[in-house]
Amino acid sequence: VMRLLPAEVAAADLPALRVRDEHAVFQVPLGLDDVELAPLWHDFDQTPHLMAFGDTECGKTNLLRYLARAVTDRYEPDQAKVLFADPRRELQDIIPTEYQIGYAVAADSLAGTVSEAAELLTPRLPGPEITPDRLARRDWWDGGRLFIVVDDAELLEGGMSSPLQPLLSLLPQGHDIGLHLIVARSTSGAGRAMMDPVMRRLWELGTPALLFSCPKDEGSFLGNLRPRELPPGRAQFVNRRRTVRLVQTPRFGA
Repeated sequence: VMRLLPAEVAAADLPALRVRDEHAVFQVPLGLDDVELAPLWHDFDQTPHLMAFGDTECGKTNLLRYLARAVTDRYEPDQAKVLFADPRRELQDIIPTEYQIGYAVAADSLAGTVSEAAELLTPRLPGPEITPDRLARRDWWDGGRLFIVVDDAELLEGGMSSPLQPLLSLLPQGHDIGLHLIVARSTSGAGRAMMDPVMRRLWELGTPALLFSCPKDEGSFLGNLRPRELPPGRAQFVNRRRTVRLVQTPRFGA
């Protein structure tokens, strides 16, 4: 008998976070996949960033709320901070204020905060003296990890440069310096948005993406992945190997 994905998955029904050791970030179940009907894990330690695209009311913001809360479940406030970029102010109360390092609702304020963050993170870049075993331990810098969570990214676009531009040179070594960028945006104009240097760099780095419901006439913008109209919370997941899975993301209550 063929088993089908459930129409809804509660966050409480998914396994707890996986924590390998004190140096690892964490692995988060993004939902149930359609192949094994088992949790689909995202390892932020190995793959530091994540993208999500979708039409309105498809589940993107719900996913961001779930991931932000996962950060606070894994870390103490001195171990991780979250910088929100949220023009619609839908994430404001999801985590305690002691975890929040900034809350931007406009492109100019986000650009300033991101620029300051990039200045703090740049000294963490590993020099030639850092051996492979030290890369795994991340013992050459102190301080917490930074998770930058961007919702409705399309509302922050349109200027001469992306407010996330200061992160461009840091993204490839996000896992070494404790930088994690999670970006969600509408599928409207997504093909054009993928020409943005930051979004293009994320894709070139093999950053996994979740494509929620999207009108078919939008066309393909994540490689050959074709848009599909899907029920709320369901998305096509594509990873660095360009393997595609259908996943039902968790419903998350505040």
